[in-house]
Amino acid sequence: NTLTELIFCGPDFGHSQASPISTEDIAASLRAMLEQNTMLEAFELSGHHSLCSSTVVLDISTGLMANRALKKLVLSGQHKNIPFDGMRAVKKMLEHNTTLEHFNLSHYELGSEGARVIAEGLIGNSTLKHLGLVCDSIKGDGMIALATMLQINGSLESLDLEHNPDKWGKNPESVFRMSPSTDMFHLFAASLPKMAGLKTMAIEEVPCNGHEAFLDGVKHNVTLTKISFYTRGMDKGLREQVQFYLDLNRAGRRHLLASVIIPFQRGLWARNLAKVAWDPNRVFYFLENLAVFLQVGT
Repeated sequence: NTLTELIFCGPDFGHSQASPISTEDIAASLRAMLEQNTMLEAFELSGHHSLCSSTVVLDISTGLMANRALKKLVLSGQHKNIPFDGMRAVKKMLEHNTTLEHFNLSHYELGSEGARVIAEGLIGNSTLKHLGLVCDSIKGDGMIALATMLQINGSLESLDLEHNPDKWGKNPESVFRMSPSTDMFHLFAASLPKMAGLKTMAIEEVPCNGHEAFLDGVKHNVTLTKISFYTRGMDKGLREQVQFYLDLNRAGRRHLLASVIIPFQRGLWARNLAKVAWDPNRVFYFLENLAVFLQVGT
């Protein structure tokens, strides 16, 4: 039998008085294991106050640079900070690893700078499908950095940002070269139509003054099919309107827009309809909302 999944979850281990093992030794062992193992596909480390340290994150990330087997990595940090060296290792891992599809780095004090480093590492990544950054103290400028990355990266399909941001804040002119009074959330909403491939997204909430901007961004996005909001008390009307445009995307809005852009290509309409024909309800929805498709596609 071959071990393909390894999970360390719960109280700390390896620190008994009889045979104490340092965090550094464990981190080095994990790094060596990831560098040499060719069978392990999933690794999770959560709930360990000491083993979720920055040293472990650095060594695991370094070990994954050369790893060609692991597909899923989950690290939950018990609200620990990751210094510069650790985040630099995470960035290099994302730049060089070609097998990782699911990466969850949650409950760390990443902040906006950490989110920006991860975004930089993912610009050229073409294999990661899911990124989880739950409860990482990411503020508005970090959210903008991730949104900018998503305009370039077309392979990332799922992004979990629940319990972020702490504050959206205002746009710093020195960084984004726009008016300092521009609201961060409006910049995030304006990036939605430009996202290259994201299908599902989880966020904390939509600020009251951002409803119109967010709805307009979703209206012109053709890839998102699911958006989860952590705040359950959010405006019901906004939820319903957002869901309407997500349903259009599920029904094949992108295929129809391709037909509108290239209307003279023979058979394109038939082929695009065939792409959603596995679900008859989608075809009916596709045709029933033809006018809406054409309206929101420009």
